[in-house]
Amino acid sequence: MLGHALVLGQAPAIRAVDDSDLVRAAQGGDRAAFGLLYERYGAMVHGVLLARVRWEEVDDLLQDVFLSALERLSSLRDAGAFGGWLAAIARNRATDHHRRKVATDSGGAEEVEARGNGPSAEALAALEADRKSTRLNSSHTIQS
Repeated sequence: MLGHALVLGQAPAIRAVDDSDLVRAAQGGDRAAFGLLYERYGAMVHGVLLARVRWEEVDDLLQDVFLSALERLSSLRDAGAFGGWLAAIARNRATDHHRRKVATDSGGAEEVEARGNGPSAEALAALEADRKSTRLNSSHTIQS
């Protein structure tokens, strides 16, 4: 898999890998590749969300966007369109957040929960495993 050939903490080596290659590797199950996409696109998604929701809510929504992207990655047909596709997910997530807030404020919280729009337990576990792997790889590179 692609992720094993990369060493975190070496920006030139990471940048040398094309986003399309990372997307295809992530679609094939390479979580390290998805972690690199997270590093590359996290600031962009943060900015998209910050333009649409309160700053206190951005970090949680940022995680939701990447979890949603991970769950839907197999549906992305053009690996080169990942950035725009991810920005659309972020915009839609911000819109959904506002809808949920209105439903909750008007007493419709049960309806929001029943729709189950949140991330799956599997996606949450995958993201957590990726974070742990990234931390381990980063600490190993620093110690080497």
